[in-house]
Amino acid sequence: MALLALLGTPFFLLATLDVGPAHSPDALGLSGQRPPRAGDRRGDGKGERDDSLFRDDYRSQAPPQPVALAILRDDYSASDGILYFRQRTLSLYNGVRLTADPRADADVPTSFPGAASWTPGQQQSAEAHVVVPTTMYLLVDHPQPPALSHAIALRAVDNPNPRQFVAAYEVVSRVLAVPGERLLGQRSIPAAWPAAWVRHYTALPDDPRYVTLAREIVSQVDPRFGDDDLAQALAIKRYLEHEGFYTRRLQHGGGRDPTAAFLFGDRRGYCVHFAHAAVYLLRSLGLAARVALGYAVQTLKRGGGSSVLIMGDRAHAWPELHLDGVGWVTFDIHPERTDVPAAPPVDYELERLLGEVARHDSTAGLGQRPAAWVVPWRAVGRAGFALLCAALLAAWAIKIARRAAPRLAAKEAYCRLAYVATLDRLTELGYGRRYAETRERHAARLCSKAPHLPALTAAHLAASWGSRRAPDPAEVQTLVRQVAQELTQHTHPLRRLVGLINPLSWLWTR
Repeated sequence: MALLALLGTPFFLLATLDVGPAHSPDALGLSGQRPPRAGDRRGDGKGERDDSLFRDDYRSQAPPQPVALAILRDDYSASDGILYFRQRTLSLYNGVRLTADPRADADVPTSFPGAASWTPGQQQSAEAHVVVPTTMYLLVDHPQPPALSHAIALRAVDNPNPRQFVAAYEVVSRVLAVPGERLLGQRSIPAAWPAAWVRHYTALPDDPRYVTLAREIVSQVDPRFGDDDLAQALAIKRYLEHEGFYTRRLQHGGGRDPTAAFLFGDRRGYCVHFAHAAVYLLRSLGLAARVALGYAVQTLKRGGGSSVLIMGDRAHAWPELHLDGVGWVTFDIHPERTDVPAAPPVDYELERLLGEVARHDSTAGLGQRPAAWVVPWRAVGRAGFALLCAALLAAWAIKIARRAAPRLAAKEAYCRLAYVATLDRLTELGYGRRYAETRERHAARLCSKAPHLPALTAAHLAASWGSRRAPDPAEVQTLVRQVAQELTQHTHPLRRLVGLINPLSWLWTR
């Protein structure tokens, strides 16, 4: 019985064990922060002062971290290979440096969209731009929502994974689609602008060197385009690119006018210096300009899908020039010389995975694949337990049939079947015939337990060998009863009970 219990226990446990489906961890495992609420100026409540843009050392030893993910909802490719995600602008000169002025720059969203969508106070020209819808998913807090190029509408959307993204919103942007040469002839400041706007976008430090340098630069412009605002702006752009040296380590970040220290000094600086220098030079010529802050992502260093992973080291500042009939135009400066190594390529796998998380695709873009075969342990346990129970029931049925066979047998078979039933009883009590032991010796060995067993054995042998003195079935029945009574008298009740319920004892009958 101990053996039966040992065999049956594993099947019982497997049948009753609740083996649930395997849960993939969360396919990645990032913790999110509180998403910016509608109307918040900053996601974390702490803004960065504009004067912190000028530093003596912008180098970072930490590896770049992803800060946002953009999903392009339309087939768009930047002509210059760079996607600009503008976050805020600096247009108000406060007597020291350029600062943000949301009232003037009404085309730049200053808060994250809430229940109502956002629309800009100024519109870019529809004729010169194409509409590109995107969905932004922020991985870290931002003071204002970044948006591709010039946003014309923002709308909040459901966050597909709050543990991964701190905010999610849709953006409709207008991106310039007209080649630069076709913009020649456009004036910078529209005639309809009020005088306050003109003063706002042309204010600059009271330093005559800006005007002097700007006039010197534009004096080299082809006389045919000498009075063209865009041609003058391109001349300033080429000057800064050729004369400037891009570096993140310098020594003039803490002065009263870091831009003047850069422009009229060694002209060594980073994007903030180049952007401010360009804006001041443009303004000194009477052109409307401002500084834009955000991210510049090179499309040549990303995957081919619609997901655009924005890394923290792609933070950038660039000048914007206003053209009448067009709007604000990105006017970035690309210095020819630098000591900064090329940015590492974006982790394409991470870009793809985050893109699929944003699209609610739990398969990470792999599609529905056939599930790996898993052993159905619960079903195996149930089947094994059922088979074991069926085998035990069959064994008990055979045992009962062997014990009841003499009562149903014909007269000529009674002696043999009665002897077999008696041997089954002896075996279940532990008195079975040993290996190579004759029936006579077996009966003699158990004579003390069942004195009538030798006579029953002799009767069985006589009937089996066809003796002339074949036993009478009535006599054999009497011997069987006497042996049963003797075994009952000489065997402990517990031993008899264990033997009775053992369904496999008859297998060892010899």
